[in-house]
Amino acid sequence: MEDNHEKQMKPIQFTAPIKGQPGPEWRDNETIVRSHALKHHIYKQRYPLSVYNGQTESNHTPKDLKHYTGRYRLNPRQKPVKQTKRRSKKWQKEHAVDANDNIRYDLPAMIGGRLDPFDSFAPNLNPTSDSLILYYHQVFSMNSPILNFPRDCFLRSTPDLAWFHSILYIVSADYDVKLGVSDSSLSLYHGGASFKFINTELQEEVIRDSTISAVALVASREGICGNFEMSKVHMEGLERIVKKRGGIQNIKGIHAQIATWCDFCYSNIWNLQPRFSRLYAIPPENSVREPDLTAAKSLALGSIADISPEMACILRSLHYVSSSSVNATGCPSDLQKTSIQIYNIEYDLLMLNETQHSRKIQKLSNEAAALKVAAHLYLYLLLRKLPSGSPVFSELITRLRNALDKCDEVSEDSQYYRLIWRLWILIIGYAAAAEREDKWKFVEGSQAICKALHITRGAQLNSSLRATVWLEPTCERWAKSLWADCLRARRGA
Repeated sequence: MEDNHEKQMKPIQFTAPIKGQPGPEWRDNETIVRSHALKHHIYKQRYPLSVYNGQTESNHTPKDLKHYTGRYRLNPRQKPVKQTKRRSKKWQKEHAVDANDNIRYDLPAMIGGRLDPFDSFAPNLNPTSDSLILYYHQVFSMNSPILNFPRDCFLRSTPDLAWFHSILYIVSADYDVKLGVSDSSLSLYHGGASFKFINTELQEEVIRDSTISAVALVASREGICGNFEMSKVHMEGLERIVKKRGGIQNIKGIHAQIATWCDFCYSNIWNLQPRFSRLYAIPPENSVREPDLTAAKSLALGSIADISPEMACILRSLHYVSSSSVNATGCPSDLQKTSIQIYNIEYDLLMLNETQHSRKIQKLSNEAAALKVAAHLYLYLLLRKLPSGSPVFSELITRLRNALDKCDEVSEDSQYYRLIWRLWILIIGYAAAAEREDKWKFVEGSQAICKALHITRGAQLNSSLRATVWLEPTCERWAKSLWADCLRARRGA
């Protein structure tokens, strides 16, 4: 007979199984533990704790073993697998969902996670960069009708890290300006990453289009945030690398549009003509206004004293773009057409600037100069949708006030449409200065014009301005706000 004391006892071992990969030994141990737990539970039901205190044994009768089966999963029953109903191809087509429709709410897909499940090529991001990407997809609208970034922009930009971080750099600028913050940590992070990858890509023999647009976005961001000298440095670098590529015509697609947008920002801030040549040919006379020719003809400009033909054409084009954007369909061809029209309008506006190295142009009258600045403010506020807190607006507001101070005073004897256009200039300045103290200067001037035009109600003010460059309903809100401030100033006086 074998002596049990001579058997070697196996030591007790505690193992930590890998999550999701239980081995066969672990499954056996788990079964044993559950079995002991069940036996202990039954024993407690049969012999309560009073037994241990020397009291009489309980007459409790344990329940059948089947009663405890589900609690300890000793004999779990597998749930039957539901057979999925096979749908017909017709049903699948009717209920098909475009993948692009879900990209707004699928954050990993926004930065390429759907195509890269193991994050093999995922860029290194700041812990709060996800919120910035979500802000881009949900809120960011700056330059949307002109640049028209594709919805899968981050999927395309992930391989080009310089372009990727420069996009987030300018998005963070829009976010910071709206919050009134200067150079947040998130903005500085993506700015530093942009500089790092741009310098790396500039070492290559052939400069890519995405690198050029990354430099342009960095320069634009500095201009929007008021770092005008830094923007000038980046603009000079952008001009050199574009010349190295043979000119702006050799840059393709959206990258060329980003580079020209940077050129426009710089030229407007420094009151210069564009450095790059025109991308799109100037359309024939009245070709861009053909669908809405009657609306364009309703724009009365002949009564404005000493207005140049170039300025009159720009205002008519702005009037057409504003009237056509109200009934915009969102068709890609219409968006592209609008983008080209806005590009040509701003290019023509900047060509009216005087510079030593440009062709000689007729010097604008004081009235036309004020109209030019107001047209740029209108374009930035409604079409390019720059954040109203940007220092760019402070620069343009100061320029507009200086131009208005040089204009002749108007009275009841002035021509009707000249009064209307002067009122339009004032309301555009008021809208740009809505968050600044300068707005009361425009309110004061608007009161005098309304008195000369015998305007006594806010609705009358709005209807009078519809003959100018007017975009509903935003301009209507401006008119209501201006009229409310006029009444407030009148009561205060």
